[in-house]
Amino acid sequence: MNYRVKPNAFETAHTWMVTEEALIKEEKEAHITKIPYNYIKSIRLYFNPLKYRTYNYECEIMTTNNQKIKIQSTSYKSLATFDNQAETYNTFVKALITQVKDKNPSTQVFNDLNKSKFILSNLFTLLVVILVFLALSAFAGPLPAGLIMFGYYLFYIIKGFKKNWPKAIDGVKIPSKVLPSI
Repeated sequence: MNYRVKPNAFETAHTWMVTEEALIKEEKEAHITKIPYNYIKSIRLYFNPLKYRTYNYECEIMTTNNQKIKIQSTSYKSLATFDNQAETYNTFVKALITQVKDKNPSTQVFNDLNKSKFILSNLFTLLVVILVFLALSAFAGPLPAGLIMFGYYLFYIIKGFKKNWPKAIDGVKIPSKVLPSI
């Protein structure tokens, strides 16, 4: 199973490959990185909406030497434009987890950031949204635009909170809430 992604404007596109022996990352033609499945300590799947990618999901792989690898469900296309690659991302992540759990059953799979990072991240985001709303209210009175913006960001905070509540995933059965909709 192959998955091609360009994370941002500054990185070249690269291909991730799930093989029988290892996870392989191919950048350009000559640079290949091989990560044997027994070197994968944990995998985290989570919903991570970003400014121009409100439908972004991530697969975060932690290796035994504490290297963190992030694979996103969106691919950079042009300035502020990202392709949603939900179908191939979902197939890739399912194949990856199946291979990892088959070759290294001790690998832990989670549907979250870790709990402290998750809670702090959501509290910080909520604080920023409240401060922006208060600033808009102080300078221009309670504007309908400020309320709309507050509601918009609150919607994504609540959606992210529901999808990412930290817990382990048993076996290879992945909850649909941590994979993008097709």
